[in-house]
Order: sequence, then C-alpha cells, then structure tokens
Amino acid sequence: MKKYIFRENSIENEYRYIFLCGTKFDAKNKADKRIVLSEFLKNENRFYKPIILEENFVFAKNSKKFLVYDDIHMRDLYQVEMLTNYLADNNIIIHESISTGAETGLFLSEQQSVTKTCLLLPDEMAVEENKLGQFFKVGIFENIS
Repeated sequence: MKKYIFRENSIENEYRYIFLCGTKFDAKNKADKRIVLSEFLKNENRFYKPIILEENFVFAKNSKKFLVYDDIHMRDLYQVEMLTNYLADNNIIIHESISTGAETGLFLSEQQSVTKTCLLLPDEMAVEENKLGQFFKVGIFENIS
C-alpha cells in the first residue's frame, strides 16, 4: 500500500458545488441564463463548481451522449433534484415558471436547504406578471426566519 504524506493540516479553498436550477435549458445558447451564471461563478472563484443537470443527464431510454437517470435508479425529477440539492453546497434557483416554483417549494421545505438556497426573481418591471405570487409570499417567506 502506498503512503501519502500531507504537509498541510487543513485543505483551504475546497470546491463549492453550486446547483443551478431554472427553466428550459439551451446548451447551444451561450446567453442561456444558467450558462451565463455558471461562467460568472467559475470566473469569480476557481473552486466554484456549478452543476447544471441538463449538461450531463437526460430522461430517456438510452443515450450515447448523456447519462440516463434510469441507470442510477432515479426515475423521477423529484429524486434527481433532491439528491443534487442534498449534495450541493448551495442552490441557486432562477425563478421564472411553475416548475421553478415547485423546485423552490421542494428545497425550502427542507430545513437544511433554506440557508443554502438563493432564489433569483425577475425584476417586477421586466415581466408581465408577478412571478413571486401569493403562495410564496404567504406560504414560504412568512415562515422563514
């Protein structure tokens, strides 16, 4: 057995895994919100490791390009999202749709996820409707303290 000797007593600047959630992902579009945010985070700190599930996984019977969720016995989006939530150091949700609202509800219903989740909301003047909604205002944000 090989022996390893470490001079440092602790590891500094360890990787921080940041789960980026959002609506439809377009890997070919460099202006996609999650790609832009991922690049920003990587440039901000080389130890930040953004996770965009759609870059590596797909719901399909088989795929040569992507890993298939069934191969790791993940059969629905809830299992996949929650596993990634538990493993990530931080979550950033770009809230623009009902599906990202559901994600927010899932993550913020777990006490350990509340302090590590950042919810990005569109500017009220830039969208036609209130994306936050009464459900979040009453059901989620009034109960977080």
